Amino acid sequence: IKEFKEIIYPQINEEDKEFCTDYCLRRYLRARNLKLKDAEKMLMNTILWRRDFKPNLLTSEDVKDIIGLNTVFIKGKDKQGRPVVYMKPGAVN
Repeated sequence: IKEFKEIIYPQINEEDKEFCTDYCLRRYLRARNLKLKDAEKMLMNTILWRRDFKPNLLTSEDVKDIIGLNTVFIKGKDKQGRPVVYMKPGAVN
């Protein structure tokens, strides 16, 4: 994790660092079989997507139509107080 942080942190801002918890970094490393360069590429693509689409700013009002389809459920909050959203995307065609 420490080595991965040393690669990633100089490339990202403070808001991105809030997303890049140790748990998050561990997930990306595992997803790429602990290959740092592959995990870096995957994580940076995610960070760029998050910067463009700003999922952290979504409210229940923003997704009310989707919630009405019974394929998305908000269940509690994470440790930072953000809503936890469960999705069943295969339920709607």
